[in-house]
Amino acid sequence: MDIGVARVSILPNKNHKVFSLGGSLLTKYNSDIYCNIFLLNDNDDCIVIVSIDLIWVDENLCSKIYCYVEEVLHINRENILISATHAHSTPQISKNIKDKKQYIIDESYRYKVVENICSAIFSAWNTKQRGYCEIAQSSSNNSINRRKKILDISKLKTGFIRKTVANRPNYKGNVDSIMMLLFAYYYPKTPAGLVINYAAHPVLSRTDVISSDYPGALSNMIIKRYTKDFVCCFLQGFSGNIKPKVVERSYLTAMGVISKAYHFLFDREAFKKNISELEVSKYAQLLLDDIDNSRVVNKFNSLSIYSKKKIIYIHGKGDDLHIQSGKALIIHRIKIIEEFELFSMNSEVFSEYSTWLRGILTKYNIKVMTIGYSGGMCGYLPTNKAIIDGGYEVENAPKLFDSNSFTLGSVERTIKKNISSIYVDETFE
Repeated sequence: MDIGVARVSILPNKNHKVFSLGGSLLTKYNSDIYCNIFLLNDNDDCIVIVSIDLIWVDENLCSKIYCYVEEVLHINRENILISATHAHSTPQISKNIKDKKQYIIDESYRYKVVENICSAIFSAWNTKQRGYCEIAQSSSNNSINRRKKILDISKLKTGFIRKTVANRPNYKGNVDSIMMLLFAYYYPKTPAGLVINYAAHPVLSRTDVISSDYPGALSNMIIKRYTKDFVCCFLQGFSGNIKPKVVERSYLTAMGVISKAYHFLFDREAFKKNISELEVSKYAQLLLDDIDNSRVVNKFNSLSIYSKKKIIYIHGKGDDLHIQSGKALIIHRIKIIEEFELFSMNSEVFSEYSTWLRGILTKYNIKVMTIGYSGGMCGYLPTNKAIIDGGYEVENAPKLFDSNSFTLGSVERTIKKNISSIYVDETFE
C-alpha cells in the first residue's frame, strides 16, 4: 500500500475580499488556514481524504475537485471525501448557504482554493511511499451537548413560566465522545500523517479575524511533534448539538441585580465567550492528551475499498442553516477495510445519529469515522425530539418537512432507514 500526504495554505491574500459568517470583511488573521490531503493507494484501489479549514464547502467547489481527480488521476469520485473542519472564523465561499447575508463571494478566492486543493492532491499522488496504517480510538471528556431547557426569561417578565431550549451546556444531553484516529507510517516506521475524527463545534474563535480554531491549533501541535512534512487531517464529526466544554458561571458576568439573580437561580452556566488564542491552544492540548491516551485497535497495509453514495431530495422550505428546498441530502459510505470505514453527510448532523450508527456497527466489529460538512452543505439535520422541543437552532425545523417529503413524526426514522439501505451486508433494526 502506498501513502501520500500534502498540505497547502488557502489563506486569502490582500487582494481577496472575503467575509465572515456574520458578514464582516476579513482583513486580519490569527492563524493560517490549510487544506490537508491524505491519500491511500493499493493497486486499483485508492482513497483521497481532503480536509479544509473552512466553515463549509458547497457542491460546486466539490464537483470541480471530483472532476479534476477523476480526469487527471483516474480515481473514482465516490472514493473521494471532501470535508470542512467547520471552523467559524474562516472565509465564506458560497452565498447559497447563508442567503440572507448581502456580502459578495470573491470568485478569485474560490478559484485559488480549488486550484490549491487540486495541486495538493497531485503532490500527494506524486510523492507516495510504501507504508501501513494503524487505527486507534480514544474517549474524550472535552465536549458537551449545547441544547438545554431553561426558563424563558422573556416570558418570565410577563408573568408566564415556560421553558425554552437555549445554547447552554447540557451535561445530560447526548454526546459522541469517541475520537477515531488513523495513523499513517512510511516503512519501516516513519510518521507520515494522521486523520482525526472528533465532534465539537469549532466556535472558540468567533472574532472577525481568520482562524483555524482548535482543529488548526491541534494540527500545528502534532506537526511540531513530528516534522514539517507531517500532515494532519481533521474530520469534523456529527457535531450539530455539541460544543467544546469551555464554560463559565453566567451569573458572574451578568449585568444588573435582576439579571444576576435570574442567572444564579435558573441559568447558572453558559459557554465562555471572548476566548483568547491561548485558551484555544489550551483546549487543543486537552485533545492532544486524548490522542496520547488512545489505543491501537487495528493495523493494515492493504485496502479493500467499497464506496457508495445515496441522495435524498428535500422538498420542504428552507431558512439559514436549515435544509433548503430542492437541496439534496448526500449519504456517503467508504469502506477502507472490512473492519474500518468512513461515513459522511453533507449536513450539520446531531450527535445521536453518530452514536446510533456506532452502536450498530460495533456488533459487526466495524470501527467508523462519522463526518459532517462533507461533499457540500445541505442544511441542518436534528432528531425528532429536537424538532419537537424546538429552541436553539431548530426553531424553524418543522416547516422544513412537508407531506411530499418527511412528516414530523418520521424524520429520524426516514434518515436512519436511508442510512441502513447503503449497507449491503448488514440489516439495521
